[in-house]
Amino acid sequence: MSKKIIKITEDMDGYLNPKTNLSEKPAYFFLFDDETKDILFRDDIKTYLSIGCKRTVKFFSKSLILTDKSSTRVWIVVFDNYEGHNYAPPKFYELITEGYENRLDAERKKFIPEGSPFYTKINIPSEPVDDGTPPDLNIKEHDDE
Repeated sequence: MSKKIIKITEDMDGYLNPKTNLSEKPAYFFLFDDETKDILFRDDIKTYLSIGCKRTVKFFSKSLILTDKSSTRVWIVVFDNYEGHNYAPPKFYELITEGYENRLDAERKKFIPEGSPFYTKINIPSEPVDDGTPPDLNIKEHDDE
């Protein structure tokens, strides 16, 4: 289970990406429920949102909705078909968390089609059976005639 996101702070000046060693704008600073912090950049968040929303995210931004008596902070997410949704911060954080938790599944689907016999995970026991072949493989010897 992933940590719960408490707050995301957007820094429009950017920050040095440790993976690429280049400055990227904007940078997003995450605060988690266990008081740990992390930093993500736009492309990572778009990836996690796309997985969490199960649709390709084209753009997202933080916005303030003002009324006569109050104001509300929302995150606007625009999908590849240009349909947009407004999410309250807790829902937006939940979508990122869901995308992060399911990222490995999504990566596997890119390279292995769903109908492929390799799509499902095969658990092979660590100890072989009498003939030295793990039982999950069901390998039969063929006679050369």
